[in-house]
Amino acid sequence: MADAQNRPAMRARELAWAQEVEQRRLEREEEEMHNLAGMVEEYNKSHNFRTETRSYACEAQKAAFLQCAAANPNDPSPCAEAIHAFAKCSSQIKTEVSA
Repeated sequence: MADAQNRPAMRARELAWAQEVEQRRLEREEEEMHNLAGMVEEYNKSHNFRTETRSYACEAQKAAFLQCAAANPNDPSPCAEAIHAFAKCSSQIKTEVSA
């Protein structure tokens, strides 16, 4: 009978211990993430990586065409102007690259 009365107290202690262990694990993980972020930043600084991105050629024309095509899935005729602009832009890029 005494064993049955002690079970809730034992469970409560086990739960408190498990929560404490989990909290310490989370704190270590947070510290490791912070250290890793610092290492990545230091590595990037020492290797002079370019992090900026540039837009792709004809990106605006492509977006306009895709938006029009999505708005008119069964009839591409309203998109003729967008198709022409995209094709013209891509032809210009091909000409510039091959020249």
